[in-house]
Amino acid sequence: MARKANSRELEKLDEAIVSQPGQRSGFWAHVFGWSREKANRHLSTLNDQGYLYYEDDQGGLYPFNPKN
Repeated sequence: MARKANSRELEKLDEAIVSQPGQRSGFWAHVFGWSREKANRHLSTLNDQGYLYYEDDQGGLYPFNPKN
């Protein structure tokens, strides 16, 4: 059975990526005190919910804004 993601944690992660783009998922895991696996699961969950990010060649995450 899949674990239900904590919606507040997901919101915090999205807000962090938007406010400080270019950081890698391991950085966010460290900031929030999560394992890298948990950070990556949260990113996957956000993607499934329609939050879009793109990753640069160094693994930095950026919010995807198709209007720009």
